[in-house]
Parts: sequence; C-alpha cells; structure tokens
Amino acid sequence: MTTLKESTFVERSLLDQSSFAAGLELEKAEAVKLRCAENERSLRKKLSTFGLAIGVLMMPMGAGLDYVLYPDSIFVLWAIRLVTTLVLGCGLFLFWKHDLGDWVQPLSVALVLIPSLAIALMIYLTDGADSKYYFGLILLMIVVHLLAFTFTESLTYCLVVLVSYAAAVMLNDSFSAANYSSLFAGMFFLFTSGVVCVVICHLGRQNRMKAITLQLQLEQQAQERLDFLADVSHELRTPLTLIAGPLDEILAAPGQLRQSVGESLGIMRRNVSRLRLLVDDVLDVVRQRGEILTLQQEEIDVREFLQQVMSLMEGAAKEQSIKLHLEGETSPVEIVGDPIRLERVISNLIGNAIKFSPKPGEITVRLHKDAEHAVIEVLDEGPGIPEDETTKVFDRMFQAENVQKEQTARGLGLGLAIAKKIVLWHGGQIDVRNRETGGAIFRVRLPLDPSLASDSSATHHRRPSKSSVVAKSRASTENPLQFLPDAPTQASNMSSGKIHGNVLIIDDEPEICSYLKDCLKRNHHVETASNANQGIAKAVESPPDCILLDYMLPDVKDFSALRQLRNEPRLVDTRILMLTANADETIKLAALRQGADDFLSKPFGVAELIARVDGLVNSSQTHRALIAEKAALSKSMEELQQAELKLLQSEKMRTLADLSAGLLHEIQNPVHYSSMAISVLKRRDDLDEMARDTINDISDGVTRIGSIVDDLRSFAHPETQGAYQPVDVREVAKTAKRFSVGELDSVLFEIEEQGPLEEKVDGSKSQLVQLVLNLIVNAVNAMNGSDEARIRIAGERIGDRLRVAISDNGKGMTDQQLERVGEPFFTNSEGGLGLGIPICKTIVENHGGKLLFESELGEGTTVYFDLGLAAASPESASPQSTSPESTSPELKKPFASELT
Repeated sequence: MTTLKESTFVERSLLDQSSFAAGLELEKAEAVKLRCAENERSLRKKLSTFGLAIGVLMMPMGAGLDYVLYPDSIFVLWAIRLVTTLVLGCGLFLFWKHDLGDWVQPLSVALVLIPSLAIALMIYLTDGADSKYYFGLILLMIVVHLLAFTFTESLTYCLVVLVSYAAAVMLNDSFSAANYSSLFAGMFFLFTSGVVCVVICHLGRQNRMKAITLQLQLEQQAQERLDFLADVSHELRTPLTLIAGPLDEILAAPGQLRQSVGESLGIMRRNVSRLRLLVDDVLDVVRQRGEILTLQQEEIDVREFLQQVMSLMEGAAKEQSIKLHLEGETSPVEIVGDPIRLERVISNLIGNAIKFSPKPGEITVRLHKDAEHAVIEVLDEGPGIPEDETTKVFDRMFQAENVQKEQTARGLGLGLAIAKKIVLWHGGQIDVRNRETGGAIFRVRLPLDPSLASDSSATHHRRPSKSSVVAKSRASTENPLQFLPDAPTQASNMSSGKIHGNVLIIDDEPEICSYLKDCLKRNHHVETASNANQGIAKAVESPPDCILLDYMLPDVKDFSALRQLRNEPRLVDTRILMLTANADETIKLAALRQGADDFLSKPFGVAELIARVDGLVNSSQTHRALIAEKAALSKSMEELQQAELKLLQSEKMRTLADLSAGLLHEIQNPVHYSSMAISVLKRRDDLDEMARDTINDISDGVTRIGSIVDDLRSFAHPETQGAYQPVDVREVAKTAKRFSVGELDSVLFEIEEQGPLEEKVDGSKSQLVQLVLNLIVNAVNAMNGSDEARIRIAGERIGDRLRVAISDNGKGMTDQQLERVGEPFFTNSEGGLGLGIPICKTIVENHGGKLLFESELGEGTTVYFDLGLAAASPESASPQSTSPESTSPELKKPFASELT
C-alpha cells in the first residue's frame, strides 16, 4: 500500500522539468540580488565608518597647512575645516550607532562629497588654478575607490568634483587667460584619476557579485546534499526496522533453521546493523551541520561506563583474536554528559583499533584524571598514522593513506569526525598521536566540572536521575559482529550442477565474495580476490570467462583496475561485469566506455546476477570458439596457398628448363671453342707481354661465362628431393651476385668475408641461389632511386643452424604491407607478379627453416632465413629433416612479420 510520503515523492518526480528549472533560476537570481544588496550595505557601512573616522582626524590636521600657505586667510579656512569636521562627526555617529538600512549608500556618497566641496571652496578663496589644495581632491578620489562605491556612485562623485573644481578656479578673482593652461592640467589629472576611480569601483563590485554568487551556489549545493542525506537517512530507518524485526524473531529460534539458512540470515542481520549505524552517522552529520543536536546529559561514572562499552565490543575483539584491557583509575571518576553519545565516541575508537590492529593483538583503554579533566586513552598496535595526517583524521570523509589499502578499512570516513564533534559538544578535546613502539593513541579529555561541560552549538538537557548506561547503549548501538555465524559451511541442500565456465570475483568485501560465489558455484568454477592487484594477477595467470569487478576497491581509484584488465592481451576474450552500489548513470556510461561488458547495481537479485553471468560466460566461450574456427580456416587457406605456390613454382621451373635447354647447348659450344683457342695461344712463345695480358683477360672472361652457364644449368635442372648436399653459403651468395650483376651496378654489395658464412649447410644449391637471387632483386627494387644503396649479406650460427640476414637501406614497408608480404600475387613494386617471396618462403620451408621479415618505413628491410648446418646431424642430408617448429628457440624472435 503506497504511503502519503511515497505518493508525494512520485508526484515531485513527475513535475515539468522546464518550468521547474526556470523557477529555480529565478529564485537563484533573486537570492543573489538580495544577498548582494545586504552585503553591499554591510560593507558600505563598515568602510564608510572607517572613512569618516579618518576624515574627522585628517580635516583638522590641515590647519597647520593653512597657516603656512595662506596666513592671511587662516580664519576663513579654519572655519571651513571646523564645519566640515562637525558634519563628518555627525555622520560618523550615525553610521556607528544606528542601523541606517537602505540610507547607508546615499548618505555615504553625500558625506564623502562634503570634504570635496569644502576643498573646492578653499581653492576658490585662495589661488584658484594655482592653489595647493588641488591635491586634496585627488587624495579624496583615492579614498573613494576604497569605499566600495558602485559605478554610478563613483561616476557621480567624480563629475561633481570636476565641476566644482572648474567653478572654483574660473570664479576666482585672479583667473585670467594665462590660467587656462593650469586649469587644463588640473582638469586632466582629476579626469584621469576619476576614470581610474570609476573603473576600480566597477571591477570591485563585479568581483563582489561573483564571490557572492559562488558562495550562494556552494551553500545551495551543501544544503541540497544535507537535505538529500537527511531525507534518505530518515526514509531508510523505517525499512531497516521492518527488516531487523522479523530477522530477530527468526534468529530467536535457531533450532528450527537449517545451518545454511541460519548463515544467510546471520549475514543479513549483521549488514542490517551495519547499515543502521551508517544511517545514524549520516544523520549525525546532518545534525552537526544544522546545529540541532540535543544532548541528554546525566552523571556518569567514567570507569563503569568504559567497562560497559568494552563488554559490548568484547565479541568483536575475540573474533579478531584481540584482547581488551582497562587500566588506570580504580576509584569512581564522575562527569556529566550524554552516555549514548559518549558511547558512540568510545565504541568508534575501540572499533577502529580492532580494525587496524594485527591479529592476534592487544588494545588497552586507560583512564586517569588531572585537575580539570577525565582523560580516556585508547592504545592499539596497528600501523599508526602518518605525522602529516594526524590533524586530518578527524575531518569528514578522510582516511589515512597507509590504511586505505587495508581490506577492513572501508567506510565513509565519518566516525572520527562525529566523535570529535560530540566531544566538543561536551566541552572536551580529542587528539591522536603515534606510539613509539608502533600503533596510535587516541586521547579524549572530558571536563570534570559540569559548568564546563557545555557548548554553544548543542542543546543540553539534564536528566533528574542517573539511568542505566548499559541498557541505553545496547538499545542504541548494536554490535555489527554479533550476528556473524560461528563458521561458514557449505549448504547441504546445494545441488551440484555442471561447471561450464570460469568466473573470477574481485571484491574487497569478504561477505560479498562469499555470497556471490555461493550463487554461482553450481554452474561455474569460481575464484575470488580481495583487491585489484591480486585479482589482475589471477586473471592473467588463468584467464577466466567472466570477471565480476567491484567499482570501489581499496588499492585502486575509479576505473584503474578495469583499464588494466582491458589492456591485458590474454584477457581479450574475457567478459567483465562491473558491480557497484552507486546508481549514478554517468558512472555506468563511463564504465561501458572504459571496456566493461555489463553493469550491475547493488542491491541486485540472484536470478538477474546468474542470468547476466551465464550470458557473459556464453558470449566469451562463443567468441573463443569463433576465433578457433577462424584460426583453423586460416590454416586451411594457408595450406591451399602453399599448394598453389608449389604448383606455380613447378610450372615455372619446367618452363625455364624447356626454354634454357637449347640456349645452354648453343652457348656451351662457343665457350669450349674459345677455351681451346685460348689454350693454344697461351702455348705460343712469340707473344709480347701486352698480348699475353690481353689473352689472360679474355681467358678470365670466357671462364666467367662458363661458370655462369654451369650455374644456369644447375638452376634450370635442380636436383631431385633427397639429393641435398653440403653447400657453401658464401659461394651461393657470390653466384646470386653474378646472376644479378646488371641490377647491382649502382649498389654497394657486401658479403661477410669471415665468420659463419664459411659454414656449409645441407640443401639444394640451385634452389638456394634462386632464394638469394630473389631476395637481392627485391632489395634492389626497394632501393630504386636511393643515392647510397647498400645490400649486406651476413650470417649467425645458432645451435646447429645457420641464420642468414640480407639487409638493405631501402624505403622499408608499412605494417599493412608486412602483414601481406607473404601472400601470392601481392607486390610492392610495379611490374612484379608477386610470386618471388612466396617461392622464397617455400624454398626455405623445404629446407626446414623459417623466413622472417623485419622492416620499418624509411629505415630499410632485413630478411632472415635459417638453414641446417651440414655437420649438424646425419638426418640433415634430406629435405625437411628439420621442421619449422623444431628450429632453435633463438630463431623465433618476434619480428615485424613472420611467415609460418
């Protein structure tokens, strides 16, 4: 059944937003206007009083100046000063003793004009344009801009001064045409001084208006927050009471409950108590800001009071393996105070000590008194408080940096602020310092004299008789730990379902983790983490299908944990569900933009939680399956491309063989004839030295042609598979160089002379020549147009394999080109077929190696391929004796592109 209060709330939420906003702006403008008028009156009265007091003092002090400058007119001048001083004195009396209301501003302007007109009269009676009293008018203009005049008031004052000065000069008996220059100079300086005065007054008023507007906005925001907190806190008390009552009735008969039900109800009751304490804290904050808190005072025996409070906290301390001790005074220590409020103070201090003390540990409460105060000290063995933060721990919403990461250190940061306010209301003091042996000491000083136990911000009522502190403490403050079950056990009625997903819960609240785990463990394998760092480490070590991530974690801020998880490459398929108690839509949108897959606000239903997690787990697993299918499809496409490349290579080789068969035959005969003729010529004795040198050069050329023909024959008619022989890699490089001598005319070509290239590898020489030749031609094409083109061939021995590197200083390749560099028919140069690199890749893989590319745009390209050394193993004499996967780990460095 809907209550009247709920109906009102719904009706408010349905108001027309535009009219409401317009009314709010109008109300704000009126408030600013009223506040500005009030502030201007108050400020003007204060400044005018101060200015009038200065005028009353300074006006008579000018009598000495009159005597020195104008002794003949001294009596008239003194009379003017006397009258002016009397008028200013009357004005000072009015401003000091009376509330003039709206008359403050016009009266202040009129009173400031009095000495200006008096000085103008004195100028008229003396030297006119040459009178020394002219400087008095400029001095008054300086005073005016200090009196917070408005633009209109300052402008009016300056115009009156200018007119009065001009009239005084021109009406003077000694004024003549020769005095116009002096008049102009005086008017000029008065005018410029007036402009400065008007501008300063205008800017000053604008600044005051802005300051008042900002102050009103801050006050309005603060009041709106307080009103909201008060409304929400009050509205929460009724449902909390309705929840706590039935729970208490159920828990009163534990024998009728199953153990799992008792555990769940115990957790519920404990959190109801915690929520009620938080609501009380919020209400106390509102009361403090509104100064409406009332203290119900009575006589208290502090020692007995401490014993009763410690008995309430004993259960919480034992659960954390912490001992409580009371030391100090054994005789009664009487004070006057509100036992319920003071119990909040002491229980808060002991509760904080329990939170931050190591387990097992010890907390000591000391009581002693001095001449005027009862002194209570709470000593713990925790981490202490940084020295630069000891003055801040009693501020609202503050938590020390060294305890913010503690799992148990979660809260609103209101407890100590409320405790300090309660102590101050009792006329006492509270402070904190660190112990030399570690830990902190919180000290509360309460006055022994009842007359000192009061504070103007709180209302005090004295009870006629002493009441039971224990009963009221128990009624007002419940121990939030008393409903925790003795030991968590697995519910017997939980049915074990099929585990089809891995879920990780990252939350700093142990009960939330346990509750979520119980809800999800029937269908999923669930792991938990109590902070962001632990959760991220677990997720990276074993990537889950779904992560439940709390928005507020003690060791990170905002969405830091979410960003770290999203930046992990191993978690690209993991779905993230954000959990938060904040219902702000902007936070939800920000979380989704940061990479969260879903968002769930607390409190939430079990069915909704399970449905969302199941959906995210299925989404993650489906995504992984699609990636696996894509990988399988890519592998099939690659195998198909390799088969196509092998077919193309076979067809090319057959065509080359047919084409070169006749050509080689025709070339070989002339070469033999030339060689025989050269041999005959060399045997002759009648040749001079020049002829013999010429014959030797011809012999070298013919020998080179024969070598090229032999290489071309080997290239056109490669050995069959299974005929791999030891091959000199440097000789392969030299042969490829001879084949490409035309392309290398303007290229600095270098082959490493000494080193690993001297090693021999198992392979087909013709295929390796083709491999190196293709890579050299590609490098030359990449350096087309380069001024200092360079190609270098070097080697490196890694285990039982030789890695060959062919590097150039060409234009390099982009990332997109690197990704496609091994595809058939893909080329970076004009006129190419795009088959050279795929053929090279096939040749390298047939030799059990891998072809790798490393390139950066504008920095050149380096191509790596590895071959098995001839002496590596007996099996290395046959093709594919070493698979790409069996190569040395050093060969698998992550280059920009890897053709596998």
